Amino acid sequence: MLASLEIIAPGTFGVEIPWQDHLNTARRMIISRAESRGIDNQRDKVSHFLIRWFAYLDVLGNFSSVGPSKHNIVFSGDLYDFGKENEFSIDCLLGFSGFLAGILAKIADLARHCDQGRLTDKGEINQAWKPPPQIVKVAEKVKEDLARANTQNYTHCPHRHSSTQQEIAWDSVEMAALNQAFHWAGTIHLNRRVLGLPQDSEEVQKAVCEIVGSMYKVRKGGSAEACLIFPMFTAGCEAREESQRDVIFARIGSVEESGMTQVRPFFPSLLLSLIVSEVQEARRILERVWATGKPWEMFVHGEFFG
Repeated sequence: MLASLEIIAPGTFGVEIPWQDHLNTARRMIISRAESRGIDNQRDKVSHFLIRWFAYLDVLGNFSSVGPSKHNIVFSGDLYDFGKENEFSIDCLLGFSGFLAGILAKIADLARHCDQGRLTDKGEINQAWKPPPQIVKVAEKVKEDLARANTQNYTHCPHRHSSTQQEIAWDSVEMAALNQAFHWAGTIHLNRRVLGLPQDSEEVQKAVCEIVGSMYKVRKGGSAEACLIFPMFTAGCEAREESQRDVIFARIGSVEESGMTQVRPFFPSLLLSLIVSEVQEARRILERVWATGKPWEMFVHGEFFG
């Protein structure tokens, strides 16, 4: 929760401690708890929520950061095991399945490792950089995992309780679309930050199109829309077509408006503030990326996009 608060309002307590440091502390606390060898082992609702929220911050926080990480992402190992019964269930808090969470964590870990050589001191792309053969080998295995993730039959999140058949149907469509959006966002980071593919490569632009397509399957102003921030930001940074940029920018505005009004009944005030803070930063950086043609890595200074 301290990491969340620092993302929303840096320096709230008069001491400048980056949210990444709070997250590292939370990580060490969770690792030290021998009983938390799986998310499903956290039977009380508070612990279960906090660990899922930590997983969300941990994975997307590493995607949002550039440069080598000072730690090994928890999901890279087996500390968090969603359990076989929940592995292919799309979590309504995360916006993606437990199976995909592990893959996304590996991609984020690889991306930050490669950033050290891929980026210059100014955050520009080092055009001479090529991924080492051992990194390519690992990345290709992750690609296979992503392909497997894309063929799974996912189940409805047990935490969502829709009142009508129409709502149940919409929830299923939205959760599947969110999981797909995160899948393709991970694909973009793998291809761009790990394998070093250019922005105009077929693989990257296909992923951008897929994310934009997923956006149309999530209702505007609904609670699920807030989960789109990271996929939309990722697609927006790589989108080359003006029409795609217009769709993404308009949807980001919808999320920002919803975060201040319509989704209030569904989220605690802390999460609402986090949503609004994230989307405002994402919009600001996207505008600079599009105006300058420079990579997004040049404009980030500890923001969180998720």
